[in-house]
Amino acid sequence: MHPVSIIILILIVLGMSMMWKGNYPVTGVLVLTNIAVFFIQWMYSNISGGAEFFDDLGFRAEYLTNGSNPWTILSNLFIHGGFLHILGNMLFLTLLGMPFEDRIGSRRFAIIYFSTGILANVFHGSATLIMYGSGSAEADTVGVGASGAIFGIMGAFAILYPRDEIPMILGPIFLQRVPVYIAAMSYALFEIFAVHLSPGDHIGHIAHVGGFITGVFIGPALARAPEKKAARLDYSLLEELLESRDNIGLENAVKNLKSTDIKEVREAWWEDLLKKARCPRCGSGLGEGRHGLVCEKCGYALDLRKRK
Repeated sequence: MHPVSIIILILIVLGMSMMWKGNYPVTGVLVLTNIAVFFIQWMYSNISGGAEFFDDLGFRAEYLTNGSNPWTILSNLFIHGGFLHILGNMLFLTLLGMPFEDRIGSRRFAIIYFSTGILANVFHGSATLIMYGSGSAEADTVGVGASGAIFGIMGAFAILYPRDEIPMILGPIFLQRVPVYIAAMSYALFEIFAVHLSPGDHIGHIAHVGGFITGVFIGPALARAPEKKAARLDYSLLEELLESRDNIGLENAVKNLKSTDIKEVREAWWEDLLKKARCPRCGSGLGEGRHGLVCEKCGYALDLRKRK
C-alpha cells in the first residue's frame, strides 16, 4: 500500500475514534474527516501527479468475488473524485445529517451512516456483477464517495420524520424549507430514472438507490430500540450522579429526563448527559452501558433499570 494511502487510513481511523467516544457531533466529524482526506489527496496529486490512493482505498465490484482489499468497502466512503464531488456530498451531508442526528442521537446516526454506506457498496457491486459479470471492465472500475451513505441517511430520515422540513438544493435552486419526504422522493426518483437513462455516466446511481432503500429499513429498526429501553429505565436514579462535584452541570439534563415523555426530547437530553457526565469515583467520562452508565476506567456502573 502506498504511504499516502496509509496516511489517509490513519485520518479515517482517528475520525472514527472521535465518533466512537461520543464527545463530538458525528456529522461534524464526518465532514471534517472527509475534508482532511481530500486535502491529502489534493496535495499529493498536485505534488506528484499520482493517485495511488484510488487503487488502494476505492471499492471494486470484483472484490465481492475474490475477497481482496476488504477495507475498501468502508474506506471508499471517505475518498472523492474531485472538488465538486466532495463539495456536493459534504453540503448534502450537512443539510441532512445535522437535523437527523439531532433527532435520533449521534450513535444511532453513525450506525445508519456506515451500515447503509457499506450496504450501498454491496448493492452496487452485486448489480454490476449480475449485469456485466466478473472480470469485466465495469467490475474492475473503482468506486469512491460518500453518496451511498448520504442517501441512506436520507431514506432513514424520510421514513422516520417525513414531515420535518429541511433545506433542499435542486440544481441552481435553493429551497429553504421542504418536507423531508418530498426532498427524499425527488432525489430517489431521479436516481431510479438515472439508472436507466444514464448507465455510462460513471456515477454510482445504483449505490444511491441501494443506500436509500437500506436506510428506509434500517432507520425504523434502530429507532424502535430506544423506546423499548426507555420504558425499562428509571431516570430518577441519575440523581446519584449529582452528588459528585464533577456533575454540577447535569441538573437540567436529569430533570428533563425524569419529566419528559416525548421520545425525541428524551433522546436529546440523554445525548447531552452522555457528553457531560463524569464518574463519581474517578472523574473520568461515563459511557452508555447495557442498562445505564458505566466507567471503563474504574468499573463504576449506574444501573438505571426500574427497581421493584
